[in-house]
Parts: sequence; structure tokens; C-alpha cells
Amino acid sequence: MRRLGIICAVAVVGSAVVAYSVPRSMARPAAQVGAANAGTPRAGTNDRVVIATGFEPRSVAIRAGTPTHESADTAAYVTVADLPDRIFSLRTLNASAPATGTTANAFPALFAIAGIGTAGSLGDGGMASAAELNLKLDSFSMRSGVAVGADGTIFISDSRNSTIRRIAGPTSSEAGVIRSVAGRWAPRQTLGLVEPLGIALDRAGNLYIADRGSNSVLVLRAAGAREAGTLELLARVASPGSVAVAGDGSRIFVSSPENGTVFVIELRTHEIRTVAGFAGHASACAGSEASTRGQTQACPAGLAVDGGGNLFVADMVANHILRIDAQTSAVTIAAQDLSAPGEISFDGDGNLFVAEQGRRRLVEIRGLGVPVNSVTLSPLANDFGVEPTHGVSPTVPFTLTNGTNAPLTSLNVSTYQGANPGDFQTASTSCLATLPANSSCLINIALAPTDAGPLSAQLAVTYTGALNPVTAALTGTGANYTFDLAGSQPNTAVVTAGNMVTYNLQITPDNNFPANPPYTVTFVCPPIASPALTTLPAGDLQALTTCTFTPPSAPIMPGTVLPVSFVVMTTNPKTGVLGSVPAAWPASKPPGRWGPTLLFPALMMALAVALYWILGTVLGGREKTVRIAWIFVTFVVVAAFAAGCGGGGKKILGTPSGTANFLVQATVQNAQGTSLNVTRGLPLTLIVQ
Repeated sequence: MRRLGIICAVAVVGSAVVAYSVPRSMARPAAQVGAANAGTPRAGTNDRVVIATGFEPRSVAIRAGTPTHESADTAAYVTVADLPDRIFSLRTLNASAPATGTTANAFPALFAIAGIGTAGSLGDGGMASAAELNLKLDSFSMRSGVAVGADGTIFISDSRNSTIRRIAGPTSSEAGVIRSVAGRWAPRQTLGLVEPLGIALDRAGNLYIADRGSNSVLVLRAAGAREAGTLELLARVASPGSVAVAGDGSRIFVSSPENGTVFVIELRTHEIRTVAGFAGHASACAGSEASTRGQTQACPAGLAVDGGGNLFVADMVANHILRIDAQTSAVTIAAQDLSAPGEISFDGDGNLFVAEQGRRRLVEIRGLGVPVNSVTLSPLANDFGVEPTHGVSPTVPFTLTNGTNAPLTSLNVSTYQGANPGDFQTASTSCLATLPANSSCLINIALAPTDAGPLSAQLAVTYTGALNPVTAALTGTGANYTFDLAGSQPNTAVVTAGNMVTYNLQITPDNNFPANPPYTVTFVCPPIASPALTTLPAGDLQALTTCTFTPPSAPIMPGTVLPVSFVVMTTNPKTGVLGSVPAAWPASKPPGRWGPTLLFPALMMALAVALYWILGTVLGGREKTVRIAWIFVTFVVVAAFAAGCGGGGKKILGTPSGTANFLVQATVQNAQGTSLNVTRGLPLTLIVQ
């Protein structure tokens, strides 16, 4: 005999600075003129060296990214008012070697690398030395800028051509070739340029542009790539002249010489504020009388940022250079006794190069700034994109490199600083307490937002002897959404077995989700069953209670409610109907109570009657014997009917009455179809009658 049963189941993680650079010994270039006492520091001034003299410098740029002592071939790149529409290089290191070329007897230290000295715009696709440029060099405070990347790629602000031009570096397949990458003569973009002046590169290769003609500060993404990226507007600033960028790419500084103002722009939030000491007094760039007026006016003619993020401003009229501390914003005089200092630029050792326009020379002030670290984090910054709150994004590896010849001890890589330190976490790291010399390790970081909206922090690594932590900028966006019942609908529904019930649900996202490409929400239908259900033996037809979502998945549009229909279908235990859909039965065994398997109990009953007759006849009807026979026959008949009545096809099973508690779920995927590891659950109750 087989017993019938019914199943019941319920499913459920700053930059650290190396030892201060020892001022290097620097002899006067063999080809240098007019600097007989250049190597001797002036009394009462910083330790300074005259690199070259006898010409009127305007722009000055030093190869970015690494300490200059690592390469004997590092050069300064300058523009010269006396020789317009050209870019020159001159050696600042390996001073015992003579310059490799000359441009004129009056300027033997200079070597022309771009421009023929004739104003024009021709030359793209050819060698830079044969191209035409049209530079702005007629002002002490605003001039065409030059920037040099770590790979030697040179960028030129071709101001009067309204164009940014690029000279491919020595490792490029087209070394020395000039091309336009932004502006009038470059491939068309949504934004244009009018009069680009100061330019600056961050370590990620983005080029920042001060466009005086359009009163704009812009960025050209991936400026060094074969196909430069997008030109984007960062801020509107009146008459910007110079621009400098912090090493970690978190902020840029912009001067407006005509207004005597210096601004700082936070690149994550685009917040703009004035820098202490340069808060918009009337400009003194048009005259020198400010130096006798207690310096209430300023002329910010040049900007530079050292390896510690400190800002240096060349005040052309006050004839000094100011330092604004990155941490405290304290303003101090870093160097004085200069004459009309203009463009300034740091090398990787913290030495500042100054275009001293009033004395017609290029000056190096040794050790004025913090050197670029030999202990670095890469990448310098990462945006983790959008992650729903209480989720965890895929991890991004950051490489900590010890480029020094000594081990780093007492490493701490689990420190987060900034506005939202609790929204980032260290998933794993191979960095131990000690990092050997000339080695590296990995730190895997994830965005795990508890807050919605723009998020920012810094991964900060400290170690014994570090003056400042080594940092990497972390950004991302926390997005929130809810999964609820629509309106005032209760979470409990009552249904008669065999009918269906609909729950009206909704997804409510905030405005932090991206609209294009959109994220997608997918719904998970749980097993739904009454606690009364038990496991059925193999072969029996189990009653079904099913559910469906409409839609099963859908894109999330920011700030837009998404309605969702959730339907539960129950089975009628008498008719075998699932919701409004008939249950499927095997064609060879239709439902019924009197099937062919009743033949066995019928035969057994006949046999029992015959046995009763034989026993009664043979034994002569003795009372005890007849009683025993009757009991035996009764047992056989009952057993036969019990076995036979269980057949006759499959019994109709349905959703039993009772209360079922279950959890419906919604989960989010990004545009690439990757689950964001965050689910919202909604508990529901179904009462079956």
C-alpha cells in the first residue's frame, strides 16, 4: 500500500614623501652666457642658479612625472619673446655637456625644437621643427603655455591659432611629429577654443587649459593618446591666464592676472573658491606701483604645484613667489628679490624654475618645494562609478611601489581620508608590514556605499619616516532604490485555492542612477507553499502554486517609479486547475476513481467468497471454523480494496489551505550585465482558503 503525502518547503575597505632632496651640484652649462657668478647663491636669498641668460623667457616647462635626477637628458622647454613663434629646449642637468645645437649667436644655450619663427598654422603631420606657430608672447603675465608629459610628449598652446598642438615624444612611432589635438585646427569636438594660454598635465595624461578668450577652464582627456579624448568644460573663470594641477589630479589652480585672483577648482565637485591672498583685489599687472602699496594688489603671473600639493604663485609686481600650504592654506614668501617673475615650473626634485623676465634669464631655485615621491600609488585616482547603497562594487587594484633603495617599515594601508572614508574598503591586500626596496604590492579597493550621492575619499598609505601619506583619490556615486508595495496596499492577500491573486509593487530609484546606459533591475520569484505541504513520493503529481513578475526585468530610469505586477496562482485540489489554467494530466491515465487497477481487488474478493464457501462446506459449518474463515475473508477484501482504490489514475492535488510567508526580491545589474551584489527584499503573506 502506498500512502499519499503533501510537500511543505520555504526558501531564504598621502602621499608619503621620501627623504628631502639633497640639492644637487649644478655647474653652469658650457654654452651659457652672461652668468659669470650664476652658481653662487645671492646673499639673503634662496639657493639659486642661473640656468641661462641673455634672452627674454616667457613660458617654461619641465618634463613631468619623475624626479629629474633620474635622467641626465631632462631639459627645460621655453618660449622666448626675442625669438617668437618657436619652442626651445635647453639642458638643465648634465651641465658639463655642451648644448647640442644653437639658434643664434646671442642665444647659444637654446635649441629650437618647434616652429620656424614665422607666424602661421601650417605643419600638422610633419616634423615640428618645420611647422608654423602663432604664439602669444607680448605679455609678462599672460603667454602661450607649454607642458611636457612624463614620456616626453610636448603640448603647445598655439594661442592665436585657437589650437592645442602636440609634439610626439621620443618613444612614439612618429617622434617629433606635430599635430593639432584640440581647437580650431584639430578634429571637431562639441567645444572649441578661442585664446588658450596656460596649460598643465596631470599624471594621468589629462591636459588642463586656461582659455582666456572664452573665459573658460577646460580639460582634454587622454591628451597623449593617439586619438585624444573629449574636450570638457570645467568652469567659467574671467580671463584665466595660468593653470597648475595637483599631482593626484584632485584639484587645479587657475590665475586671472587681469583681476589679481587665483582660484582652486575641486575636480570631483567642480566647486570653485578663491585662494588665500588672491581673493580678487584689483590687479596690479598693469603697473609696478603695487610694490609700494603694502602689496594690497597682486599680479599672479605664474602658478606651480610641488610634490606635496603646495601651491606656488609668482607675483610679478611684488617680485616674489608665495607658497600656499596644501594642508593649512597658510601663505608665506618662498622666494624674493626676483625681477618680474612670470611662468614657474617644478622638476621632480622640488627645484623651481622661474622665467625671471625683468633680468632676461631662466633661474633655478633649488629645493624650494617638496620632491615628487619615489613611493607611489598607481593609479593616482579611480572613479568606481555607480553602486547601490549597501552593495559592494567590483574591486580595483592599486599598486604601491617602493622606488627607494631602503625597505618601508610599519606600513599602514587601511587608512581612508576625506569626505566619505567609510564608503570605501580594502577587500584584500598583498602589502605586509614591510615593503622591500624596489618592490611593489597590491591593494584591492571596493566602493561599498552607505550614503547616496557623490562620494570621495583618499586611500592613504603611511610608513615609518613618511612626512606625508601616499594617497590616491577615490570617487564614486552611491545610488539608492526601494522595493515596496504600491500605494497603501497591504502585504497580506487572501485567495481561494484554484484562483490567482495580484500584488501591485514598485521600484523607486533616486536620481543617482545613470540614464544612459541605464542599469537594469531583475526580479526573483521564490518558492511559494503552505506549511501544510509535505514531500510526495516519486511518481505522484504535486500540487503547484506558482508566481510570475510583469515585467520580469526592466531598465532603471533615475527618479522614475517603475510599477511591477506580481501574480500568485494556486491550484484547486478538486478540479486540478492552476489559477485559470487547467492542470496537465497524463493522457494514458485520465483522472477518475474507477480505473483498470480495480480488477485485482475484484478477483481477490471472488477468491475470498469461494474460500469461505469451501471452508464452510468441508468443515461442516462448525461455528469456530466459520468465524475464523469470516475474519480471514474480511481481511483479504479490505486489503484488496485499500490497494485497488489507491489506483485508478493520479489523484488531483491542489494548494492546501493555510498561510504562506515568502520573500520576493529585486536585484540590480549595471549596463554590462554585471550584478552589483545588492538585493532588496519584500516580505509578503498569502492566506489560502
